[in-house]
Parts: sequence; structure tokens; C-alpha cells
Amino acid sequence: MEKQLKNRQLVAILNGLNDPGGRALLSKRLPAAVVFALRRNITWVESAYRDYHAALAAICRAHGTAVEDLGKVADPGLAHEVAELLDAETTVSVQAVSLDALSRCGDGGYDALSVADLDRLDWMLEEYTPETGK
Repeated sequence: MEKQLKNRQLVAILNGLNDPGGRALLSKRLPAAVVFALRRNITWVESAYRDYHAALAAICRAHGTAVEDLGKVADPGLAHEVAELLDAETTVSVQAVSLDALSRCGDGGYDALSVADLDRLDWMLEEYTPETGK
């Protein structure tokens, strides 16, 4: 499936997967469907992030600033353009994970997922429809 994600969501997803808790999540024993989807989605999100970062670098170059120096520069025009870029949506392919696959975590030899783990994975979940129960 394809999802519309704001660039700020891409950054948050990658930050969440790269922090210590995210790295711990990646080392857990999980059902094959979850591992497959997670690895595939990381690849797709990283690709979209590279496009975002290239656009960010172009904006910074236009303002004579390095990306690494963004927090040190008081340029309202630059701040506005960066905010617009962060709010821009991009289409990302997402290999969806079912709630059933996640519910298998914690039993059958699979590691349990914490609330923080579930927060890191929520962008990958299939949409739940109360009418169908799926």
C-alpha cells in the first residue's frame, strides 16, 4: 500500500528506529511477517528521507548555510522554507503489518513488544475497520 507521510514523520520514524529502543526492537525475535515488513519499510522510508534531505540541502545552499548549522542560524526565510519542507507530504510504499501478526509477539517463542515498540511500528499497521473487525 502507499501512504502519504509528512517529511517530519519520516524524520520521526527514522529517529525512533535509530534510538536505543529502536535498535533493541530490530534485534527482537519477531514473526517473519513483521520482520519482513519492517526491513522492507525501513528501506523505503530511508529512500524517501534521502529525497527530503537532498531538498533540505538545496534550501540550505540557497541561503548560504550548511544543513549541520541549521540550529545556529537565525534566518526567518530559511526557517519558513524548512518548515514548509517538513510539512510537505511524500508518498511512501509501506508493507502493511496486520494486528494479528503483532498479536503473536510475546508467545510462541517471539519476543513481546512494549508500548514504545508499538509506537515505533504504528505507521506500518493495516488500517483497522470496526465494521469488518479487520
